[in-house]
Amino acid sequence: MGDPVTTPRRFAPETEPERFRHRERSVTVCVPVFNEREGIARSIEQIALLCDGDLIDRFLVLDGGSDDGTRELATTLANDHANTSVLFVDDLATDVGPVLGKGDSMWRSQAAIETDVVVYLDADLLNVSPNMALSLAAPLVFGDEVDFTKGLFHRVTDRGDPREYDGGRVTELVARPLINLVCADLARYYQPLGGQVGIRTELLASLPVVTAFGVEIGMLFDVSRRVGHDRIGEVELGDLVNSEKGDGELLPMAQQVAYTLLTRAGCGEPGWVPAVRPTFDGDLRVVPGSDVVERPPWIERPGRG
Repeated sequence: MGDPVTTPRRFAPETEPERFRHRERSVTVCVPVFNEREGIARSIEQIALLCDGDLIDRFLVLDGGSDDGTRELATTLANDHANTSVLFVDDLATDVGPVLGKGDSMWRSQAAIETDVVVYLDADLLNVSPNMALSLAAPLVFGDEVDFTKGLFHRVTDRGDPREYDGGRVTELVARPLINLVCADLARYYQPLGGQVGIRTELLASLPVVTAFGVEIGMLFDVSRRVGHDRIGEVELGDLVNSEKGDGELLPMAQQVAYTLLTRAGCGEPGWVPAVRPTFDGDLRVVPGSDVVERPPWIERPGRG
């Protein structure tokens, strides 16, 4: 797929947000969420402004089964804004079973997306802004050069400590080594696991979607194979501040990413196995975390409901 060190097509942040009032392509912004009460309040406060100002067509909170009050708070806040709503994704595509994490929420959200373009943002961003969504959408709304946009950003933790290698621990210690070994053409992307993306809805519907935290690297891999690297653009988003997860939360995430990369690259089909960790006294404990399943392209789903 070409020279792995080739720099991707890059786009600057959006500087003329008012032009979105005259857009000819429609836009939905989605934020997948699970037990992110504080984060979703920030997201609604910021992104719903785009709906209020008629700069996007719809804002959807994708709740994957929260039980900490996130659903109730998000619903209350969404009621104060135009074209803003909470989508309970566990009520969608119930025939395939329970929701299996973030990627599954994104896959099921296609039942409610009717726009030309969809932008996905993470729920744990401490400095989320309307311009992030517009910047990811702009190359897809006002141009025909790319079909998929991926955020280009410096990751800063909530402790305020910027790092030279700022992709995060799973990116730097798991994803990058595997990318270099089994799919080197993806090494060109600065944030291969970043959850800030934009995609043409028609393209999304044609792709399989990996559930849980394999979704971002799976989508990047699949899009690059479907349309080529020259149809993918990185969009400058500046510094993104998010809450750093504890070490104990990283094993299932890292395993989901590794599994997705290895299977996508054709390194065997071992089948998903649960993440386990031995205890000091000799037991073997299954680490809580969603299984990884590949959902079929939405366009192939009977009735698409």
